[in-house]
Amino acid sequence: MKKENLGSVKALKKQLGAAVAMVCVAAVALGSSTYAWFVNNTMVKTTGADVSASAAYALLISEGADGAATGWVTTHTMANDKNLAMVPVSTTGKSTTTPMTFWKSNEWATVGDDGAKQSLVNTYSTTTANTEYLTETFQIKASQACNLYLDQDTVINATGADKTTSTLDKTLRVALVVTDTNGYNKTFFYQIDGEKGNGTANTTNGTADGVTKAVKDGSKSGIEALDVISTDNMSADSKVPVLTTVNATSSALVEKTAATTAKVDTLYSFANPEDVCTVTAYIWMEGCDEDCTAANITTLTGEANKINAVFGFCAGATN
Repeated sequence: MKKENLGSVKALKKQLGAAVAMVCVAAVALGSSTYAWFVNNTMVKTTGADVSASAAYALLISEGADGAATGWVTTHTMANDKNLAMVPVSTTGKSTTTPMTFWKSNEWATVGDDGAKQSLVNTYSTTTANTEYLTETFQIKASQACNLYLDQDTVINATGADKTTSTLDKTLRVALVVTDTNGYNKTFFYQIDGEKGNGTANTTNGTADGVTKAVKDGSKSGIEALDVISTDNMSADSKVPVLTTVNATSSALVEKTAATTAKVDTLYSFANPEDVCTVTAYIWMEGCDEDCTAANITTLTGEANKINAVFGFCAGATN
């Protein structure tokens, strides 16, 4: 998107808001160890969430639940916003279809002469949408030909009395799967901390046995598995995820510029007035992140904290 278009883009925004309130610990059995992969036996529940979406005149959002467009309005209330028992999960995605598949650790492997449980995952189990991770589907319609962008007002973070920037936001991930009836299908991934790159010391664990077992054949190394996770999650048209950067003071996802070697993601291009796309949003705690440790998850699930999500979308001129 051209720089001179950014100002007009902001005037045509819509926001999808989520406030997942009062996160509390249901069960914690972590011991004193720090695990660099999935944190076992941690469950949180959220209640009383306020989730809504609003749109400017160029964009409208569907009124119905789970993507059913029973009407076109400026405010959409998400149905899947309460009573989540979120746990660390991960995904190897699907190449061309939705929904994405998530899984969680089932038990730790027993290794070593002492038989101690180590930071390796032995078995896995599937997960349930809107129980262990949040997902919501809605439709967006444009009144004119335009591009759809994720606005820099978008914020995904954890807030509360115990919030520290060094712990709470580091395990959160967001994916947006955008489709239409003509076969368009792209997936966009966003990490919610400022640490950059796959495989770095504090972003993604490339050596844990659990990552290897996440890939299709179970025989790749951890680093190779990371490559599979990065590519298999994407559709054929979007093999390389473009991660947005993070505002240093507000944890807001912000547009990339030439200075950061990438441009803002074009989520969809409306070719004609009244064109419609479907967006499925996912929010989860990423078990493959090295920041997914006992200490960080315990802090995130403290009673004083909550996870907030605001998806801001804006319309801009087509290229």
